[in-house]
Amino acid sequence: MKHGVTQGLILRPLFFLLYIKDLSKIMPDKSNPLWLADDTSISTTNSNLLSFGNNINEVFAEINE
Repeated sequence: MKHGVTQGLILRPLFFLLYIKDLSKIMPDKSNPLWLADDTSISTTNSNLLSFGNNINEVFAEINE
């Protein structure tokens, strides 16, 4: 296994929180992060399909940086 944490590890939730703790600081205003117990979702809306595509690409570009 190159990345990640094995299933059932007690420290898994702590590692997840450490991994995503700065994510809310870098998220563009065009998106809304949804924090769950051990998962994160990112939502964005736009009635214009082209603008929606641009927004979501910008969000993922920011996260990848």
